[in-house]
Amino acid sequence: ACDSVDNLAKTSAKRVNIQGNVTEADIADLRDVKDIKANDVETNNGLSFLYGGEINDLIAFLSGFDIVDLNVSEPDLEDIFMHYYEGGE
Repeated sequence: ACDSVDNLAKTSAKRVNIQGNVTEADIADLRDVKDIKANDVETNNGLSFLYGGEINDLIAFLSGFDIVDLNVSEPDLEDIFMHYYEGGE
């Protein structure tokens, strides 16, 4: 992508951090997910991923899991570039 940092930062993708009983396999069933990372590999407790879909769809999907904590934030600059390089909008 060739654009200003401000315009690239306006991506609809969000960084989602989940603490609870959710696995990478569970999240793989959700559309518009990229860059899934385990927060704590030893305990398998929590994930982080980029989500580019509708927030209500995410909340509805996650309602079926035992979630202890959920944080949705703007992605950092590295996440923004990865979103574009992997074909996101």
